[in-house]
Amino acid sequence: MRILPGLVALSLSAAAAAAASDGRQVVSYADLDLRRPAGQAMLDRRLHAAIRRVCGVDAPSGAAAALARRRCLSDARLSAERGRSLAMLSAGPPPVEFAAVAP
Repeated sequence: MRILPGLVALSLSAAAAAAASDGRQVVSYADLDLRRPAGQAMLDRRLHAAIRRVCGVDAPSGAAAALARRRCLSDARLSAERGRSLAMLSAGPPPVEFAAVAP
């Protein structure tokens, strides 16, 4: 899977995609500063929402549907973790902050 700068793509295996709407969701993080905890938390919220959309968490229930949904959630979480790791690597180290004290 190719990750574009500023985007995390969640994709699923063929088995999990059968339970998903279209098996793919793109999450943008171009507007986030991933070097800061607030940016990381927002990316996590976006990924969680994308996983729910891809796997149809609120879809009709039933034993087969529940099994497919669990498989979808597992695959989507793994894909999101990989994408998040790549995004964090591309963000670089956190900025150095310091304060000067006047004599």
